[in-house]
Amino acid sequence: MNYNILVFNKQSLGVIDSNRLRSYLMEVHFDTLCDQYGLNPSLIGSARTNLDVAVSKAHKSPFFLINYGDENGSPVIVYESDFKSEREHHIHNEFLIADLSADIKLHLNSTNFLIEIELMEHQLSNMGLLLAYEAARWTAFKGGGIIFGLDRTWYRLNQHRAILPLE
Repeated sequence: MNYNILVFNKQSLGVIDSNRLRSYLMEVHFDTLCDQYGLNPSLIGSARTNLDVAVSKAHKSPFFLINYGDENGSPVIVYESDFKSEREHHIHNEFLIADLSADIKLHLNSTNFLIEIELMEHQLSNMGLLLAYEAARWTAFKGGGIIFGLDRTWYRLNQHRAILPLE
């Protein structure tokens, strides 16, 4: 089974520089985030050593992969799409008709791009979870977005790029 973190962005991510994204991911506070997500910090060394970002050459789907030395060889997969396709349009509309706050609906009405960050079940208990949320943070910042987390909670970034729940 796959699990998705969704980011609803106002702007496209554009061309991704894999080296810059990798550098960003290497700079996150792995120890603090492991504590926050209940992950085993002994996995940090392997994830940092094996961390690599592979970007689609033609900028097609999947948009980019985050490889981190997962024991099953599974990368975190990141897709970007606009709302022109039937599937993405349906996802967007389902959220718009849901019982959401006015702030969330206002933001959703101004979004044009959907970022899907896909994890497999076993990645929910390894560094895949941490890297997926950091990818969500990065994509939300870059595209002016809000995040729909695995816990079914909506999040925004504050001025320091901290992920905070939306009311």
